[in-house]
Amino acid sequence: MNIFPKSEFSRIFSADDIADATLEIDIDATPAECRALSTRFELENIKNLKAHLKFDGAFSGNKLTLRSEFSADITQICVVTLEPFDSRIEGHFHYTFLPDDLVDAETEVEFNPNEADPPEPIIDGKIDAGELVTEHLGLEIAPFPKSPKADFNPHQDHQDGDENADGPDNPFAVLAELKNR
Repeated sequence: MNIFPKSEFSRIFSADDIADATLEIDIDATPAECRALSTRFELENIKNLKAHLKFDGAFSGNKLTLRSEFSADITQICVVTLEPFDSRIEGHFHYTFLPDDLVDAETEVEFNPNEADPPEPIIDGKIDAGELVTEHLGLEIAPFPKSPKADFNPHQDHQDGDENADGPDNPFAVLAELKNR
């Protein structure tokens, strides 16, 4: 029985193996996992997805912490030019975990950016760090990507310093003219 939902990039670690130690490990997505993640996030391509994980359970009772830094090279379609462009995503995150019987899943959590997040449950003694990396990668991807080469400024119809900025092509100038009649 698999306790975790199917994930494109699953890396499951046993909390018992980390309980009294510090574990640092690097994980990389395979080309097949990158293709599956590209589909999940509706991207043209993801490559070189890597993460450095640092689990710490030493001297903390039954609490575990996970700190991670991750990066990936992605290809997206520009919303202005409709052409593909490459970019690099980098991010980091931190989690605290407790055994699932010590985490109250029924309590409503209020988001406060100035406070630490409440602990996450260790489900059946395991943590899927790959899925956590995937979720944070998704948060870093621009929802409306614009290529650095795209030339688009929706609020500027004329060049800076153009004296005709309020000229006849300006819709507000047309309205002002109607008002003055």
